[in-house]
Amino acid sequence: MYTFLECYLPPTSFDIKPEMDLRELNELFKLNLSSVDKNKLGKLRTLIDVYNLRSYLTADRLSLGGSIEWDEISYCLEQELGYPPFVFDYLEKYKDINERIHHFRELLLAVYDWLLENTSDFLYDFIEYDRKLWITSMAYLSKKRDRDLKEDLDFLDPHDSLTTLLLAQHESEHFEFPEGLEGIDLELDVAFKDPLKEMEMVSRLRFNFCQTYLQTAPFTLDSIFAYYTLVWVLSDFYESQDQILTKKGGDLLLKRIQEIK
Repeated sequence: MYTFLECYLPPTSFDIKPEMDLRELNELFKLNLSSVDKNKLGKLRTLIDVYNLRSYLTADRLSLGGSIEWDEISYCLEQELGYPPFVFDYLEKYKDINERIHHFRELLLAVYDWLLENTSDFLYDFIEYDRKLWITSMAYLSKKRDRDLKEDLDFLDPHDSLTTLLLAQHESEHFEFPEGLEGIDLELDVAFKDPLKEMEMVSRLRFNFCQTYLQTAPFTLDSIFAYYTLVWVLSDFYESQDQILTKKGGDLLLKRIQEIK
């Protein structure tokens, strides 16, 4: 269905910043995707919006791929627009900015669980994988730092199968990784000493997940969404390495912290 559109998309590699950024992709897909498919893609952009909300609170740089622009965030929060209802429930629960930052994992979990209920095919598979990667990495590094796993994972549903697996290792010498993440302990051991390496490792795993769909399901809606996600992952990684962009984002957002307070 989208054969011509996929042929138009430039090739990507983890070693090179994407030739086309998310704003350009958003414009291209706006013109070429059906309204139903644009609504599906909008679910992924909601995840980006939530990550951007954390950046907004912590005076960090913002990703370009969300549905809400950086200068619209304050207005949308005040008017309760643009975000799913659970975002405003979270802001109502935690009114202080420090509490919102400290408990942000609760909001991330909420958006992942919401997406798992409202997506299918590639988007569902990616969200499920990304959620598992996030929680497992957090649990492994927590254990490496001799922290209390039960305390660090207390925001998770104790009856969730992944949570059960991870909490069962609280006093175990061996860390058992869930299916699909076997073998990442070697990379996490490096990330334990270098947070930038952790960011690179997570980005590379996300990239490889998307590449699998591009190779096995070409010229489908899944491959279009996989390409978009891949560009988001790559753009976010390369912008995090760019000190000029990081400083520029920080300078802009530090001003906004005063608005939040």
